[in-house]
Amino acid sequence: MKRYMLNRRDFLTRAGAIGLVFAATRPIYALSRMLSNSTENELKLLDFVHITDVHITDGTNPLRVEVLDDIPGLDAAWRPQQHMSATALDAVIRSINQQHAEETFDFMISTGDMVDNAMQNEFQWFMDVLNGNIMSDDYLELVDRDIMTPVNPQGIEVDIPWYAAIGNHDTMIVGNFPAKLMEAIHKNMKETYGFEITTQEEVIELLFNYGFDMMPENMDGYYSFDPNDYVHCIVLNTNNDNWVEGLIDRFMSRNRSLIGRLIRLEDSLGRELIIKYILITFLKWLKTQSQEVVGGIAEGTLNRDQFEWMKGEIENNSHKLCLIFSHHGPDSFLSPIGNVTPNELRSCLCSYDNVIAHIYGHNHNNHIVKEESPYGYYWGISTSSIIEYPQEWRRIAIWDNGDGTGILSCRMFQHGYSDSLNQSMGDPQSDIDTHIGRVEDRDVDLEFNISSSIAENISNNLSQNSDESSVQPSGNDDSAWGLIYAFLRNLFGRR
Repeated sequence: MKRYMLNRRDFLTRAGAIGLVFAATRPIYALSRMLSNSTENELKLLDFVHITDVHITDGTNPLRVEVLDDIPGLDAAWRPQQHMSATALDAVIRSINQQHAEETFDFMISTGDMVDNAMQNEFQWFMDVLNGNIMSDDYLELVDRDIMTPVNPQGIEVDIPWYAAIGNHDTMIVGNFPAKLMEAIHKNMKETYGFEITTQEEVIELLFNYGFDMMPENMDGYYSFDPNDYVHCIVLNTNNDNWVEGLIDRFMSRNRSLIGRLIRLEDSLGRELIIKYILITFLKWLKTQSQEVVGGIAEGTLNRDQFEWMKGEIENNSHKLCLIFSHHGPDSFLSPIGNVTPNELRSCLCSYDNVIAHIYGHNHNNHIVKEESPYGYYWGISTSSIIEYPQEWRRIAIWDNGDGTGILSCRMFQHGYSDSLNQSMGDPQSDIDTHIGRVEDRDVDLEFNISSSIAENISNNLSQNSDESSVQPSGNDDSAWGLIYAFLRNLFGRR
């Protein structure tokens, strides 16, 4: 299978002086569809935005415990650009809106870690920026104190619906310690410090109108939706907070006296040091539970009930292309015994000819991999974070070539907020090269096969909705760009 990639030199070689004019006036990702594997029947099925790992951060929160930054595995408890996180998100939204004005999106999805420390005020800031609200009073107070940077949210365009998946930082302190444990340490947090931790149930409630209202009854943070008649989207909940709560109960019951003695020493040792001692004690105790837990709390898991539900969703939509979304990818699965293993998930998704991609975050890296088995393949697509350099978002378009194949067109975009970019480049703990990714992890066209049942569904829906402008055969576009497209296709032919 050939993977198509666009670069400016390739375009100019093909289009000469004409290409130079067009390249100066049109987004590069759109030019790639002019020159990449075009057919008379090519049409766009879907066009959406993927953002992930925004990590809105309130650095003043006492439970951030930045002294944890020196513990291996917790080295993201502090970042030099964290005070700019809300302003950086606003810059991303402005960049998305600008692209939407040129060529519209069908939706946006944020695949978890929307906030950094599982705090309700951080979620409020996230929602204010995305929805274009005036920032809350506590944020404005921190701006007045020069702790947070000013932000005047533009808000995502109202005709771009957005959806969310749950990440480990959304319900766990520093992404590792479940809210239940931290609430036990600070029983009167709201009264004493003026903040509240978000449990998973509260995250679902806060984001209820952004996907979680489509959860079937008794579903626990996962759901599906249909952006159109051709594509089915499945949003998984890979957060570990659920299964670890039983461990928290056991830890608290067996160490209650020790924790009580430590808390009583707060005045002499200091709150942050006490919390550090308790968390280190918990981590040491967790290692003794190896018969039940494999890996870290921050990593992902997929229980059997959700796995069976996912398979049912794929099978019941065999006539549609299926996209899987989650916070964790298979390489980040370190699950308790009995849950789905990384290879089991990969093999399962490969066995379905209608699954074309699994899209996720968590590792803060741009990375694309072809997951293969004897039964088939799909594309694993990881997008870099908003909090760490390069602070990019990914545009993904799905095209039907009309010949039994399709293209996943992936394009990276970076916001224009230079202060945040410069600060994040100077983060000594950030692996910038890995986060940026290889050339083949960024602006690429990924080919996939379209089964006869899906092709028939597309054809039937096109005939029933021939006047619908959202899906137009590119060869029949009467606009100026459609004429240019046809001219270039006839001039250069197939790649």
